[in-house]
Amino acid sequence: MLSLAAASCGAEESTFTTDTLPPSSVVTGAPTTSAPPAGPDPGAAWSRISGDEATFAGADLRSVAAAGPGVVAVGYDDAGGDRDAAVWLSADGLTWQRVPHDEAVFGGPGDQEPTAVASAGPGVVAVGYDDAGGDRDAAVWVSTDGLTWQRVPHDDAVLGGPGAQGMLAVASGGPGVVAVGYDDAGGDRDAAVWVSTDGLAWQRIPNDAAVFGAGGVQEASGVAAGAGRLVAVGYDDAGGDRDAAVWVSTDGVAWERVPHDEAVFGGPGFQMAAAVAAGTSGFAAGGTDDPDGDLDAAMWASADGLTWQRVPHDEAVFGGPDFQVASGVAAAGPGFVTVGIDYSGGDRDGAVWVSADGLTWARVPHDEAVFGGPDAQRILGVAATAVRLVAVGSDWSGRPAGAVWVSPPGP
Repeated sequence: MLSLAAASCGAEESTFTTDTLPPSSVVTGAPTTSAPPAGPDPGAAWSRISGDEATFAGADLRSVAAAGPGVVAVGYDDAGGDRDAAVWLSADGLTWQRVPHDEAVFGGPGDQEPTAVASAGPGVVAVGYDDAGGDRDAAVWVSTDGLTWQRVPHDDAVLGGPGAQGMLAVASGGPGVVAVGYDDAGGDRDAAVWVSTDGLAWQRIPNDAAVFGAGGVQEASGVAAGAGRLVAVGYDDAGGDRDAAVWVSTDGVAWERVPHDEAVFGGPGFQMAAAVAAGTSGFAAGGTDDPDGDLDAAMWASADGLTWQRVPHDEAVFGGPDFQVASGVAAAGPGFVTVGIDYSGGDRDGAVWVSADGLTWARVPHDEAVFGGPDAQRILGVAATAVRLVAVGSDWSGRPAGAVWVSPPGP
């Protein structure tokens, strides 16, 4: 029995029906199932959802959350020649609808792209960027139900400024909602934090160079709430090469940097934490480690968000020929599930790792019918609902299209 952490849901089951949106936007599951490993149960068996190509055509799904009618995924659609924000909905992770495009909300000149979504604020909050103003600025979209969306009006003093600003992750916590990302306004890239009580009115946390900067490039790409604090993860290259980095806060407003430990966050080459999740055993973060010019997936674990250890590298689990990358983490049952990309088969394929405690991990065996195919597949985000895990990404077999995977497999 797969038990998923209720804390990851943030939304109750609803009576969502496919009558809300056009019939042409419905996708139903037609899965092929991968064999489970002899390891932790959550996320061990997966299936790929397939169906109406029109729903996901030309799209890239970046993030997913248990929210709205059940599950909400966000990403972009570049069918119009530039990237526009896009939202997909599902009651169960198996049957999907595309929210109709509204140019005033999701589009505009240049690119608009949500990079993360969470159950927060008025119901659902998506964050990302918009470069319509000539440079990249942070952007926020909100919805009460996942069906009807509005764009938070741009405030250049909060979401913009000189250089580029972007939000990469969002979570419910602190004063209400916390988003993390980057800000180039100071001449180089620094990690950045924004907070909101309701998802509608935002403020940027003032940049403290000793916490978010210190020369070079710093970026926060994941955030999670648990153990009485917020934890943000990312990277810092101020030391001459890229190292993983962690920031913590008890209220979302006052932050401190977890002191750098080269044995945990650094090493030869570059290391980067891309995502973090909070579970019953603490925090787990996933990313990449490049000690010898060959990217491998990497995991870090912490009981409290303050003291961290790097999971020892196991080439059979985290490595292989060419590159492996961990891009998304979710808490499931007593442990965690991480999703990402594996380049070892000659092209990109989706990849999944599972753990009961964040310390000992197993790789879900590759099934070409589920995780692979012609050209490139990648899994970027994963979320736990009350009944299953849902992972999202893209499939470039033929024409580019968004893609969804579920565990346990659908019928």
